[in-house]
Order: sequence, then C-alpha cells, then structure tokens
Amino acid sequence: DYEPDLFRNLLTRIDFKKKSGRIEYQNEVASLPGEDGTPFKWKTAQELDWDAQRIAQFTRQVTEGALDIDPNEKPEDFIQNWLHHDELTSGPSCIAIGFYHDQPCGLVVAQINKASGWSRISYMGLIPVYRGKDLGKWVHRHGFTMMKEQGGKLYHGGTLTHNYAMRKLFESHGCHVFCEMEEWSCNMRRGTK
Repeated sequence: DYEPDLFRNLLTRIDFKKKSGRIEYQNEVASLPGEDGTPFKWKTAQELDWDAQRIAQFTRQVTEGALDIDPNEKPEDFIQNWLHHDELTSGPSCIAIGFYHDQPCGLVVAQINKASGWSRISYMGLIPVYRGKDLGKWVHRHGFTMMKEQGGKLYHGGTLTHNYAMRKLFESHGCHVFCEMEEWSCNMRRGTK
C-alpha cells in the first residue's frame, strides 16, 4: 500500500528536499559473466605489497570526479572498512588494481559475507583519463570473479539514480532492480539566516 507520491508531497509540504536517489540491483553470483577477453592484468594490494597509505593514494586518483563519491569524504575512512570489516571478507587481498598497458588505472574491491554468501563490490572505478573507453565493464567483471573466488552467492550492488553509465553496466550484466531509494533532508534552522 506504499504510495511514494503521497510521501513525496508530504515531505515537500514540510520543507524537505530530495537530495539524491539510489537504485539497488541483485543477481546470483554464479549467473554473472566472466572476464574472458579482458584487457587488464589484475594484482591485489597484497600481491603489490601496498599498505593503507598507498591504497589511499591510488583510491584518491580513482575517485577524482566520481559520481558516487562525496567530495568531503576521505579515502582513508572507507579503506579501513575494506581492510578491517567485522562481517565481510576484508584485507589487501579484497582490493584489486587493474593494469592497462602496464599502467595502474582500475580499482575494484569485492567483499562477501562468508556465512550467507551475500556479496558486494564495495568500490570500483577508473582513473579519470581511462573513463569513457568501455573499460568499466572489465572492472565490474573482475569484481564478479573476485566474489566467485571468495564463495559469494548473491550479488547486491547499487548506484546513484543519475549514474547512467553504472546503471547500464548493471543491466548489461544481467542484474535486476531490487529496490529504489531516495534521500530527503530538511534544514532544521528554518527562518534563520
């Protein structure tokens, strides 16, 4: 019986504003495509012997101008989640760096819950000069390989509603819309300057 327009109208009447929307996707990990034909060579942060500082430095390059990243967020904050998570696989073996023509340019972090098989790509992206060259699908697919290697069962991922390139990737890889969400906020200091 949920009527989104009713809630949107109510929120608007009490001075809430829509900040963003998000679409979540799911698919069985076993149904996700492989990466035959990839132009990348992949190495984990563990294989490269990268410490948290080096991972953060590369992550800063990859997240520059990315749609799904808050510019006020520091990579060090979410990297700790990649390296030390209580419920999901973590550590430098969950972080992969993609080399294209021997240059590091892609990043994918795949984590799963060992007990349930629930899987996610915690982050994926390319250094800005490599975007728009049809390479994102290979980064996404390497994440699938990583989830399969870790024993993942159900992939759950999402992106901002206006990130059309990422939405196209989800759909081209057979992922189905699981839910849509919206974030609304209100200035609690109404009437003050």
